[in-house]
Amino acid sequence: MKRLLFVFFFALFFVPSLPAQGLSLDEVISLKRMGYTDWEVVEEIRKSGITFSLDAKARKALRKAGFGPAFFKALGGGGKDVPSAAAEVLSLWKEGEPLARVVRKAAATPSAERVDLVKRLEKAGAPLVLRLAARGTPLTVSDLEALAAQPPPKDALLALAETLGVRGGTLPPAKALALARKGIPPSVIKLFKEKGGAGAAPPEGAASPSPGTACVQSLSMPGGRYEHLGRRFSMRCPPGWRGLRFLDDGDVVYAFTPQHGGGSPDDLPVYLELYMIPLPRDSWEKGPKAMMEKFLSRILVSEPGLEITGPVEKVEVGGLEAAAVPFQGSYKRKEGRYLGMAWLAWDGEAAYLVEAAAREELFAFYGLDFPWILEHSRLGRKRLSRRGPAKDPSELVKRYKGSVVVVNATTGLEGGQGSGFIVSRDGYVLTNWHVIWNPKKGKPHEEITVSWDDSLKRPSVKARLVGWVHHQSRQVRLGGVDLALLKIPPGDYTPVPLTPLEDVELGDEVITMGFPRSDLVSGYSVFITKGVVVRFNRDLAGRVESIAMDAKITHGNSGGPCFSLRTGGAIGLNTWGFNIQAGGSDLNDLVGYYFVCPADAARREFPLETDLRLPENASLGFLDYYELSRLFNGIASPRAASRLAEKALAQRPKSPYALCQKALCLASAAVEETAYDPGKAVDMAKKAVVFFKKALDVKEDYQEALTSLADLLLEMDQAKEARRYAKRCVELFPDDWEGRFLLAKAAFALKDKKTGKAQLEKAKALSRDLVADPWILSGTLAYSEERYKEGREDFRRASRIQPSNLTARMGVVEYLELDKRWEDAAAGYKALLSEFPGNPVLFFRIGVCLRNQGKTEDALKVYGDALANFRKRGIVPPGDLFLELGDIFEKEKKEPRMTARFLSQYLFYHGREEGAIKVHVRLAGLLERPGAASAHVRAARALA
Repeated sequence: MKRLLFVFFFALFFVPSLPAQGLSLDEVISLKRMGYTDWEVVEEIRKSGITFSLDAKARKALRKAGFGPAFFKALGGGGKDVPSAAAEVLSLWKEGEPLARVVRKAAATPSAERVDLVKRLEKAGAPLVLRLAARGTPLTVSDLEALAAQPPPKDALLALAETLGVRGGTLPPAKALALARKGIPPSVIKLFKEKGGAGAAPPEGAASPSPGTACVQSLSMPGGRYEHLGRRFSMRCPPGWRGLRFLDDGDVVYAFTPQHGGGSPDDLPVYLELYMIPLPRDSWEKGPKAMMEKFLSRILVSEPGLEITGPVEKVEVGGLEAAAVPFQGSYKRKEGRYLGMAWLAWDGEAAYLVEAAAREELFAFYGLDFPWILEHSRLGRKRLSRRGPAKDPSELVKRYKGSVVVVNATTGLEGGQGSGFIVSRDGYVLTNWHVIWNPKKGKPHEEITVSWDDSLKRPSVKARLVGWVHHQSRQVRLGGVDLALLKIPPGDYTPVPLTPLEDVELGDEVITMGFPRSDLVSGYSVFITKGVVVRFNRDLAGRVESIAMDAKITHGNSGGPCFSLRTGGAIGLNTWGFNIQAGGSDLNDLVGYYFVCPADAARREFPLETDLRLPENASLGFLDYYELSRLFNGIASPRAASRLAEKALAQRPKSPYALCQKALCLASAAVEETAYDPGKAVDMAKKAVVFFKKALDVKEDYQEALTSLADLLLEMDQAKEARRYAKRCVELFPDDWEGRFLLAKAAFALKDKKTGKAQLEKAKALSRDLVADPWILSGTLAYSEERYKEGREDFRRASRIQPSNLTARMGVVEYLELDKRWEDAAAGYKALLSEFPGNPVLFFRIGVCLRNQGKTEDALKVYGDALANFRKRGIVPPGDLFLELGDIFEKEKKEPRMTARFLSQYLFYHGREEGAIKVHVRLAGLLERPGAASAHVRAARALA
């Protein structure tokens, strides 16, 4: 697919598709005078099938009409016998013509030749006043400040201001005087004062009329290449291009452009912008085209001046599978009409939305630069290890023997020993939490020492504890998260690469390295054992919590690396196993299987040091901390993201963006903590509310903070408070559908159906049939009120808007369930399985339909498929699935033990939900042992 991107892009914009009536030369010139661009005329000529001789007379006539070099090149004529406007301007300047005259000539250059002229002037070392004239856009205050460094002749500066005009901006009296002292004529400064309202900042505390950019930063691009700090992409640009990074209403945006000089990123007439959007794996299951449709719906709602001009196509971009679509139109915050292209790719953690566009008159020059940039760039996380042919174990041992260490943790004469491994040359070492923890004191040991294999003759060093995390799983037999990060002095270490779970498969051969039972063997000499991956163990959220393997480990191995022979990297930390229990315990059956804490857990908890290999105290700027916080929060690393948000706040305590980001991190951490400590989760959510409010105190029109706060308050069952912020969102953004949508949800939660329905209808209208969410909520409401046909139509509308939305598609089939047409409903869900293969929710609904047809055995099989796919995808199965299984075994199969098993699984996953009370009561009646039955009665009372 190497050239597919070029072919696709060229075909969309430059290849004719239909025959047309022949054109004369005069008609071609007439099209130009009517305002058609060079490339629109080229397309029409190609459609006509005629050929022009393009002799000197014809070229002169076309040049006089305003056609640029790209036009002649596209027709194969070259156009070299007619001097271009750029050549004329350069000639006048080099011949010493008065600069004011040359400025006027440059300012009058046809738009199609401006970019070429700017490049040639820059190469020739022409003065800034001439380059600005060639650029052809109104002057800004930044331009004036740049000119003040080397003021041009007064008449040239006046000619520039008169021909181009000024955009205005904030020009305080002190700055105006400073410019005048440097030789800028007062008459020019006065033009900016008269235009001052255009770019002036709003009064302090006033809401901005529209969201804008902030924190604009130039990027270092040696050799035309930019490497992302977070290793997420590498962008290569043509010579002369520059890179910017900035905030656009809280989103971090990268822009690459051939344009130079000051001004806002909104003023760029040519640009390639990149957004990174963390995205969970299940969101991508339908592939790039489906996700592009979803993103387009949001983009078109926010930018009503844009239109899609072609189909969404599958391509490859930056080394990733992607979707691409052409567009054209106008932006709210940009001048002129644009032609462009959008691409969407995904690397397993984040989506990459790339938008490349140029003003219509400039597209001919830069249209093919965009795919060139993407072909020579990389999108996606830079991998430190990849699957490949099996590695030789002895080679891995030789390479990483010096990277595997002994960890001794002591408090006085007491302590313990384990293993660890080095993950960066800065001296960061991963080990287990239980290696450094003092259980008697309930805190870390006071002193930690790191040593090496005796054969390496390295002296032991003191280690500092950077951080730790320990989550005891509710699945006690399978352990939890058990990590600690140490810091030793930097050195010439060979860091151990971490292998992500996506590169680990059942049956993969592994080797472990570590220092077991040094109390029984003399000295430190690394042990090697070999085995295979035998199982993935998941936590309550469905995430892989540990990896089971059969390579032997024992006391002292804890914290050492488990290497995959397929990747050459560590899949995790050797953490625990089971000893033989007296009395014939069931756990004896697991002796011989050992458990590894995945490397992904280390990447989540300590991403800077393990994934990016940056020091914890790296000297980063505000945007660095802020962007990394958003990235890591989006890929399920809320605690690390929260620490980074705090560092961003330390640099800018009043930043509304950083305050909102801290709130988002706390909200994410609260969701994750719910499975372990619900009380702590509630406290985190309350703190998130405080930070959202602080962000809004600074910037009351910060839309992300408003909508996120309203959403969180709804989740916390604080509908009245949520309504207050949703109302504020509607007041500030009356033409945005999302505020109306949230206000409707809050009204329904408060049993105010009249208001809810009114706001939902407004949300539908404002969404312009581009967003499915309001229609899905409307359909759900209609079903709840037994307005089944209306509900079906709403779901059908949502499905037409977004065919890849499974909720919308299932809503249509649900009508058949509500009408008790079980066989038709089952067929409808099975048909969806062909589009959404392996989706567990569809299996579940098919099972419900089969059971209602009396096909119990078939239903049981499909329920089993549902459970398997929920677990495979790392999704907690819904409580109704366990209740269905419990009902079947209690009422139809008369197997109380199996009934108790599935009801217990319900409590395991959903034990804090409202329905848990009834399940406890049911279990109390099923269990034969009085003690167990009484325990469930007590649990039911406690929940009540």
